[in-house]
Amino acid sequence: MQVLVIHGAGGFVSLNRADFVAALRQKKVSLNDLRRKEDWKSNLSKELGANYDVLYARMPDSDSPQYMAWAAWFEQMLPLLDPEVVFIGHSLGALFLVKYLSENKITNTVRSLHLAASPYTGPEVHSQLGGRLVDGKWLMASDLGLLADQCNKIYFYHSVDDPAVPYSAAEAYMAKLPHAVLRTYEGRGLLRVELLPGLAEDIKS
Repeated sequence: MQVLVIHGAGGFVSLNRADFVAALRQKKVSLNDLRRKEDWKSNLSKELGANYDVLYARMPDSDSPQYMAWAAWFEQMLPLLDPEVVFIGHSLGALFLVKYLSENKITNTVRSLHLAASPYTGPEVHSQLGGRLVDGKWLMASDLGLLADQCNKIYFYHSVDDPAVPYSAAEAYMAKLPHAVLRTYEGRGLLRVELLPGLAEDIKS
């Protein structure tokens, strides 16, 4: 079974692009930032075992992400995937999957969709969103019916103390997708942890 993971935005996405060099000079860096980190995405293949082929999509220009660029690259991947596939998205990668699958019909069958720390950009919160999501065309429609129709199962994973994506985003999704499953965590921030309890079991189920 193929599992495609789409990561979130890059580590410099929050910096001022108008004067990027100056913003880099102001950004704090530590030795820990330079060390390779293990997280649930890198450990997923080991957790799932030999019956799963875990693929990691490197999305274009992740430090200044534009939805249409990501969509164009994703469409290059779809013909390479098996007829039945599992999709996983983290942060902006999760929002991308929500937006794309709610606006576009694909020929692959989505066995399950797993969304970790997904921002919510529905019409009722457009005015509250930061400029990067708006400028990058990341706003979603209010109707997620096509998303629900294309995915056999949908799971959300969110920590109540996420500093970047409020837990209310997960609650907003659940209001629109009541048949989805929500896994709630505490003390895990933006879910950049080594293991994400429940994810591998949800995929196998």
